[in-house]
Amino acid sequence: MTAPDHAFTQQPFVTAEDFEPETYFTYSFERQPGFEGDRFWQGASYPAREVRVGSVDAICELVKAGLGVSILSQWALYSYLRWDTIKATPITEQGLPIRWHAITRSAANKNSPEARTARALADWFASDEGQ
Repeated sequence: MTAPDHAFTQQPFVTAEDFEPETYFTYSFERQPGFEGDRFWQGASYPAREVRVGSVDAICELVKAGLGVSILSQWALYSYLRWDTIKATPITEQGLPIRWHAITRSAANKNSPEARTARALADWFASDEGQ
């Protein structure tokens, strides 16, 4: 994601190399397996500067101010994107999907709170808001 006037907004998608001169804000204080750290920059050089912020709202405000760029799921940015205060450009031509799982007790019935929560999350992720 970028500020509305960032050069990335003119591209159909960005690559790892596009991030090389950028300040990159990340949510996690540790590199997580399966996320952008090992899937997107695999074999490529990293951004010039990486700042671990730990707050999605703080990252959005820093990006909105034009101080850097970030990679976050669209569902986490829904209201910012709706208000047009930041822009999202796909990373890679295919994007970078993340597979989510819900782990429940095998003894839980289909109307248990955890089963209902798992279904609600699956429905939400399939909706426009969760995309």
